[in-house]
Amino acid sequence: MKNFNKEMLDKDIQIQKMEDNFNEASYTYHNNLLKLLDAKTNGDGKGGETIEELYRNTHEVFSSVIALQKNMVEASMDLVKLQLQRAFELSGLDKAKTDE
Repeated sequence: MKNFNKEMLDKDIQIQKMEDNFNEASYTYHNNLLKLLDAKTNGDGKGGETIEELYRNTHEVFSSVIALQKNMVEASMDLVKLQLQRAFELSGLDKAKTDE
């Protein structure tokens, strides 16, 4: 645990929360998509009204899924950067480079 600092732990917690939100949004997206496909295949019984609503909902949730993935990648890259900086500090390589 001593190789991690508060900033890295906070970033890791943030990524885990984003992953939980992503999983929930992904589940919702796939359910909405299945409902949309069913309504388009079998009809919605309302002259397409439900299909339009399902399409909008599916599109909105899909946009959220994409945004969550983008944010997870960015946060993961930030965490990797912090970990690499910490590794260089612990190894002393950063001091050797500045001494030259």
